[in-house]
Amino acid sequence: MTITFGSIPQMAKNNKVNKHIRKTFASRQIDFQSTQLLKIDTVSFSGKQPSFKSIIDTERLSLPLDQAKTTEDFVNKMKETIKGSQWVKINNIRLTDIAALFKEPPNLLDWKGYISDEAFNAVPPDLNRAMFELAINIANQSGFIIEEPEGKAKKWEIGGSGAKAMVDVISKIREENILPGINLKNPSEVSEKISPLLKDVPFKEDRIAIFKEFAQSGAYKKIENILNQAKTGSNSYCFTFDSVKKLAEAFPKSFGNDPFYKKASLVMIAMAGFSRPRGIDIQLDVPVASDYRLPQTLEGLGILHFNDDLNNALQEGKIFHEDHPAVQHIRAASVVASAEISKQTGFDSAMIDGLLWGMARKLSKLEPAPGTTKYDPKPHIMVSTMRF
Repeated sequence: MTITFGSIPQMAKNNKVNKHIRKTFASRQIDFQSTQLLKIDTVSFSGKQPSFKSIIDTERLSLPLDQAKTTEDFVNKMKETIKGSQWVKINNIRLTDIAALFKEPPNLLDWKGYISDEAFNAVPPDLNRAMFELAINIANQSGFIIEEPEGKAKKWEIGGSGAKAMVDVISKIREENILPGINLKNPSEVSEKISPLLKDVPFKEDRIAIFKEFAQSGAYKKIENILNQAKTGSNSYCFTFDSVKKLAEAFPKSFGNDPFYKKASLVMIAMAGFSRPRGIDIQLDVPVASDYRLPQTLEGLGILHFNDDLNNALQEGKIFHEDHPAVQHIRAASVVASAEISKQTGFDSAMIDGLLWGMARKLSKLEPAPGTTKYDPKPHIMVSTMRF
């Protein structure tokens, strides 16, 4: 893969930078505008003044779940959300400069490890089984942050990765032959059999509820229905925002509590990474999976600019409430900026996701060409939530 990268033309000549970038981009290893409802100056970063329920309260959200009908509509609503934001701004000039440097699309993660070897190695590919197992795993790819005394955040992780830790837990569940919907098909058995494997995992009860959804009768069929609705030919599929919403509707505890549809979008992105190497044409018209890594990368690249209060909170490791305006705004800005990069590069959301996710941890290690500013991303935002 040949990629040139930098803030001025001479950076394209820096082979050392390009070498780092190629490695980084290879894969994704494992407004709050309603101030009449919530005054920004009365909300602490932890959201304790006042405290909010963990369930969706659409009156407090910038985007109720049923408003957007298409990905374009969703992106436009995200633009409205950050219009005049005090927390984050998009540098469109910098965005265009960066987008021009992405010459070739990255290799996508094949998602090995997120699903069983049986599903991964099936010939011909069993898309229903693969999507079902991906959905179970991705539904749990959240809830890694817990709050310590004095509002500090702590991350549940393996090797710095909550995703890796969760993949490991799901692998153990598979090894015990108690994967919901595949082995366990009675929700009443889920708690007794799976709880011991979730002993030290944050948001244990939320995860039990997720596993019960996948153990319910008809869960496997729900995934099949979404696949069939996305089918455009004998060997081709097109996942759209409608696919994302249908997944959220079919599994509300797993995917239906996030107005940004992070996990539901990620399932469609994962299906592209899994299917394309197997000769299956997957087209995507879905938003990026807006979480904590994408805004970290975009800020490090100079595309997003955070205000001083937000920067200080990030540097101090403060924990954020999922409904805090800053959280809403940086996630919305990530959607908008990623959509614009997609438009300028021709890369779909799976490719954009691969570029930005894999880059987050390694950005500060890249060596810019002489005369350029070192990339110095802030710590990622720490949010105690099951949404992302």
